[in-house]
Amino acid sequence: MKRIANRVVFLGERIGLSIMRGPVAKAVMGRLVVDFIMWPSDFWKVWFGYKSKFGDNPRLLAPKNFNEKIQWAKLFRRKPIYTKFADKLAVRDYVSKKIGSQYLTNILWSGDDIRQLKLSELPSRFVIKSNNGSGTNIIIRDTKKE
Repeated sequence: MKRIANRVVFLGERIGLSIMRGPVAKAVMGRLVVDFIMWPSDFWKVWFGYKSKFGDNPRLLAPKNFNEKIQWAKLFRRKPIYTKFADKLAVRDYVSKKIGSQYLTNILWSGDDIRQLKLSELPSRFVIKSNNGSGTNIIIRDTKKE
């Protein structure tokens, strides 16, 4: 069963992501098509991810605890703005417009290749965060020691 689920996940994601990269995804109907194609893939990821983490099947139709409600929201609250919220750089414009830029932390460097980063231009303490990841932060406590 899991092998079939993995094929569904892979195929749905591949098709959905290729459509998302094109101009079709900008239109409301295009977004609905992408969601329709990717929903089975997302369902299997949510289901098996929850089961592997908690050892139990999630109650997605009638969630009882907070974790189940989060999984339910991933599947049934599909708003385009959530994509922007997940992007650490893109969300900065949204926050600036809504409440002001004074609540944002300073960005010391941004780029695609960390090898271009010049340590001499950075303070002695900082944090490196990837834009598209979670839990992948690198904390530099003192550049002279590391």
